[in-house]
Amino acid sequence: MGCPGKMNKKITIIIIFLIIAVSLFISLSSEKNNNKLYSKKRFLMDTTVEIKVVGSKKSNNIINETFEVMKEWEEELNRYHKNSLVFKLNRNSQNGIKVSDQKIKLFQEIKKYAKLTDGYFDPTIAPLIDLWGFGKETNQIPAQNDIKSALQLVDYNDIKVDEEENKIYLPKKTKIDLGAVAKGYIIDRAYEFLKANNINNFFINAGGNIRVSGMNTSENRLWNIGISKPRDSSQIYKNYILSISEGAVATSGDYERYFIKNSKRYSHLINPKTGYPSQELQSVTIYTSKAISADIFSTSLFIMGWDKAKERIKNSDEIAGLLIKEGEIWYSDDFKDIFAN
Repeated sequence: MGCPGKMNKKITIIIIFLIIAVSLFISLSSEKNNNKLYSKKRFLMDTTVEIKVVGSKKSNNIINETFEVMKEWEEELNRYHKNSLVFKLNRNSQNGIKVSDQKIKLFQEIKKYAKLTDGYFDPTIAPLIDLWGFGKETNQIPAQNDIKSALQLVDYNDIKVDEEENKIYLPKKTKIDLGAVAKGYIIDRAYEFLKANNINNFFINAGGNIRVSGMNTSENRLWNIGISKPRDSSQIYKNYILSISEGAVATSGDYERYFIKNSKRYSHLINPKTGYPSQELQSVTIYTSKAISADIFSTSLFIMGWDKAKERIKNSDEIAGLLIKEGEIWYSDDFKDIFAN
């Protein structure tokens, strides 16, 4: 006859092991369910926006909410939307337009970046964009006198930001276009929204303007980003795939929006100092901390051209970059550091 005490002890041990096994199974199942990759796409900002999130089922709802945040900002910053802030500024802002604190900060940043890039990024470039027909895709090569006249209206210093009254002023004929900054700024707002909702592993891509956080833990790797070939954007450079866990990447190229006249390519990347599209480079890819910086610098450095862009990247601790022109690729040492192995 067995000892009842020993028998009870064995039963207790078995129960403990069962509890541990069940807890471990539940924990592993929960971890697996919270480690799935959810991905959605939506057409916003004239491009396909994709958001990837590693998380649980609720991630789908959070992605949808993030798209709504992006849509609201797009409607505010697109000058062709009749209820947008930019549309109102361009129509009648000599007496000032009252805006929120957040929008005051945005325009302060815009002026800061315009100065930082020596005016190669200039949001008052709208008259030149319209003259070349890129605003409504009615492309043409303007007359030289028309370009000279439009250049008189291009000067970011004409934007006045009144912090005390929370107002923005523009001279009567001055018009702004935020095409070189809006995507980056909106991506940063999406980034902040996801972080505020305790999402730490995600990837936002708006037509090549990208910001990431954490890892693709569903595949146990960092986020990978390819660089498109300028003359065949469906192909990427296999030797220059980026692998990052934080930061933003943006590419500006003459293959995005352009027209060809007399065998010459004219892109939408117009030099605010000359009034003509820049033609030296084919593409510029920038890696930096925020999407707004990557967006602005990729555009302004493209416009600067090969030598000035290289010099600016070499002398900056904040940006890394890769430049492409016909038959030649150059990249900074710190850009090489983020190449995938």
